[in-house]
Amino acid sequence: VKNNLQVVSSLLDLQSASQTSPELRLLLGESRNRIRCMALIHDQLCRTVTSGLVNLRSYLGELTRALAWSRGETSERIAIEAEVAEVTLGLDQAVATGLIVNELVSNSLKHAFGPAAPGRIVLRLWPTEAGDALILEVADDGCGFPSGAERTDGSLGLTLVEALVRQLRGTLTIDGTRGTTTRITFPPSPEVSAHAA
Repeated sequence: VKNNLQVVSSLLDLQSASQTSPELRLLLGESRNRIRCMALIHDQLCRTVTSGLVNLRSYLGELTRALAWSRGETSERIAIEAEVAEVTLGLDQAVATGLIVNELVSNSLKHAFGPAAPGRIVLRLWPTEAGDALILEVADDGCGFPSGAERTDGSLGLTLVEALVRQLRGTLTIDGTRGTTTRITFPPSPEVSAHAA
């Protein structure tokens, strides 16, 4: 599966390189990143000693580094930090979580900062004290949401996030007053193993 996903990602790269439209190249790049997000999951599964479980600290760290690299961002201008507890999730929840992070971090990289403005994006994931839920948060210190803006504004990325949150049976809140902070709370699947880092 991982190899097939990598082939699809490479095909999207080739297709993007042949396009002259910046908008189309951007769309193909976003699709490629979603495919790579899923390929990383299968890479994690190949390396894990616990069959069928994905270590989120390792996976989300790799994912955020790949996203920064794919957009040509450097740590000198936009720092991406990951503060992830030792959490393992089953494949379905891990894929949904990874795709959510992919969309939210990509959205911050694309919209939160001016062309030369420095910034910071922080990804956090931790279990509640009771252990009955996980909290996923992506926050940036960028421009935030314009006053009165619709939350999804017709964006495929945020529409996808809302659908994935429903799949996780979670809740979604977005605060755009000081930068943008998106928080998702969802119940872990029965096989989850989590504790504070």
